[in-house]
Amino acid sequence: MSWPIMVLLLPFVLFLSIQFEIHMLEPLKPISASLHGICLNWFTPTDTNNRPANDLSRSFICGQKVTQTQQKIALQKSGLYHAIVVSGGHFLFLESALKWLAWPRWLRFILLGIYYLMTGLQAPGLRCLMQLGLVSVAKNRGLRFSGPSLCFYSGLLCLAISADLWTSLSFWLSFSVSLALCFSQELLPQKALTLQIVLPMLLIYIFLIPFNFSKGYPHPLNLILGMVLLYPFCLALLVSAGLMLLGQLFTAPALFHATDILNLNLFILLDEWTTIIPGKNNLDLSIFYFWIYLLIMMSLFHVFTLQFRRGTAHE
Repeated sequence: MSWPIMVLLLPFVLFLSIQFEIHMLEPLKPISASLHGICLNWFTPTDTNNRPANDLSRSFICGQKVTQTQQKIALQKSGLYHAIVVSGGHFLFLESALKWLAWPRWLRFILLGIYYLMTGLQAPGLRCLMQLGLVSVAKNRGLRFSGPSLCFYSGLLCLAISADLWTSLSFWLSFSVSLALCFSQELLPQKALTLQIVLPMLLIYIFLIPFNFSKGYPHPLNLILGMVLLYPFCLALLVSAGLMLLGQLFTAPALFHATDILNLNLFILLDEWTTIIPGKNNLDLSIFYFWIYLLIMMSLFHVFTLQFRRGTAHE
């Protein structure tokens, strides 16, 4: 299917989902609430201390919104908030880990589905889960699709089964960032190591312009810090969550104290590194304009990728 037809499908799906008020995820909400509660209990210490590290672990593992104001501001200014609170990256990491363990594809998908329910039906998780499913189906059927096409279809499928996602800012952010990364992979020369770092950041910034200049932080350092700190910060949070689970299992206050120290030092560093970033914008811009902008960007970068392929084919 050609890209122009694919782009035209987006408003068509919008019409159908709104006209028929499609909410296929509603039956899953009671199951999700139960599993989400179990996940939250795992990271609720038995002592009465209010631990910021505990709150952060619930966000990182279970998908709960960050409730500590200071932590939330530091994560937003560093560009890490939408990566720390359960995102598509969590599902990709789990998929890679389970694949490394040589678990069958069907079992991996079931476990990822359970994790999606456990994290409270997060919109970014649904989109990533759909994309992993489409990749699996395409491989089984011997079909070839480009990365941006599979990403687009995954987003389209999510929008088709839940009309609420049209007004979900977290879904729009996940969809936009994923498309930007897919287009960067299409445009990247294999030997240009510098571009492999710069181009993804540049495309993400371009795709998120309406969000950054209306509800986020337009300073480029916000994105740069987020990309640089993502892996070490996630590793530190994973260690913190592991210590907290061990503390729960063995009733060891010393392990809870270790998570407190780790969490405190992490945010001291974040506060220092983000002092240069100015305050966020708070413009009341409708998400409708975000979708229009995303349609334009998808169309433009589709043309860029076509020209790039033609250029490399003649070399």
